[in-house]
Amino acid sequence: MSTGFTDVPSETDFLAAFGIDPDESVPPDGFWCYTFESEGGDVVRLSFNTHERSVQTVCESNGRAICTVVHENADQIRINEGRGEASIIVEFAHGRDECRTQLRLQVHPELEISWSSLRT
Repeated sequence: MSTGFTDVPSETDFLAAFGIDPDESVPPDGFWCYTFESEGGDVVRLSFNTHERSVQTVCESNGRAICTVVHENADQIRINEGRGEASIIVEFAHGRDECRTQLRLQVHPELEISWSSLRT
């Protein structure tokens, strides 16, 4: 059974860093969803469940979902700010295959998303 994770920025942290409130927030269920939009209209929806330790991103272009990635075993979510950039970094626990997975969602100055898994 999953123990959940608690190293997650608060709604106030997201508001301070990105100027947005969650689209959906159900703290008793451990669920939050945030939407980030580029100047060109591309969208990334980031949702996470702290009880299930899962994170999902949905990339949309022209109002249509073009890529969905879901990953479990999240250890922490943190906000990085500095040098004109603001991003969200999610670190995932090592699996049996000794891969280290990371999500990097850059919000400022431009919207970029990167999922990576590297064998350690």
